[in-house]
Amino acid sequence: MRKIFYFLLIAFLASCNANQEKRSLTGNYLFNVVFEAENESFNLPFNLLINKDSSISITNGGEQIKVTEAVWMGDSLFFQMPVFMTEFQLQYTNGEFEGVWIKKDREEPVKHPVFSQKNAPRFNAQKSKLNVSGKWKTTFSYPNGEQYLAIGEFKQEGSVVTGTFMTETGDYRFLEGVVSGDSLKLSTFDGAHAFLFLAQKQAEKISGIFKASHTHLEFFEMEKDPSFKLADANTLTFLKPGYQSLEFSFPMLDGDSVRFPSSRFENKVVIVQLMGSWCPNCMDETAFFNELHQKYSNKGLEIISVGFERFKDVQKSMKAVQRVKNHFGTEYIFALGGISRKETAAEAFPMLNHVMSFPTSIFVDKKGEVRKIHTGFSGPGTSKYNQFVEETTSFIELLLNE
Repeated sequence: MRKIFYFLLIAFLASCNANQEKRSLTGNYLFNVVFEAENESFNLPFNLLINKDSSISITNGGEQIKVTEAVWMGDSLFFQMPVFMTEFQLQYTNGEFEGVWIKKDREEPVKHPVFSQKNAPRFNAQKSKLNVSGKWKTTFSYPNGEQYLAIGEFKQEGSVVTGTFMTETGDYRFLEGVVSGDSLKLSTFDGAHAFLFLAQKQAEKISGIFKASHTHLEFFEMEKDPSFKLADANTLTFLKPGYQSLEFSFPMLDGDSVRFPSSRFENKVVIVQLMGSWCPNCMDETAFFNELHQKYSNKGLEIISVGFERFKDVQKSMKAVQRVKNHFGTEYIFALGGISRKETAAEAFPMLNHVMSFPTSIFVDKKGEVRKIHTGFSGPGTSKYNQFVEETTSFIELLLNE
């Protein structure tokens, strides 16, 4: 992929007469990804900013995602999303962009049409008395009747709403939208998550649908409940009776293998992270772990990140994990665990009662004993994030000082 971008970059530099035209494209755009099914289609809106220097940012609520792999070539724009193996191929015609978003993080790439409008709002909003600020107990339901619980936490200023849903296995990251009449509309796009929530107020509750692709559909119902809590993320995954530690061996990116236990980790505090390059919550956790490692690696902290990927081809999986390592500039260990199935991860870590989420992080003390297992990750788009950072940092300091 990088070779393709470099080739396009060289081609673009050879045609610098396009600079003036590019500068005229500066501004805010509403992009829509079109998800098409047999009987219906829907648009997933998100906001994209083209800066004066032709750099690109995607915004969701309080998040700004800077695109670093972008190439202009005449009236065409090509860019790959940070970390995730998805890309846009766009053409600028009559003042707007049209093209495709390609998901290449799976065996068979999937393409979705894309179009833009300049200076358009994410959602149109009509006058509304609805206020969704606060904390909401939320029940999500699949078409087959299976359910899971979540917390919706939102802030509203005028008609604009920001916030997220937190589940026991992670959060839906930075959502942005509006209240309009008796309706709530939210969306997010980060290159992996492409989520749309549409709901209406019904008595004291808000009910609606959650779409994540042309095939994924869930229903949800929200009711105000400031006291509602989810299960403790440190209690959901645990060691089976008879186990006190871990034992594994996985191939690393450099062709060697990482083994635990081994002499490298003697008298060290170790975090073992089960993750996937395709997983936004995993990337939020990786960003924090990278900072943690930079701060404490010289005091004896080791981190082993084990990727469970969507490709059957080992080399493609290795490239996906390497892309994560390169993006964050991490200096700790990355290895490949297998295919991105929870059952596969559970087989690779048979001492665990189960693996119910990517990420799952296992904290091991200097004696090699598991001291804590954290399921899922509530990232910077949630109210739990700062508390998690403080508690985890204090816990690592405790283990290092033992």
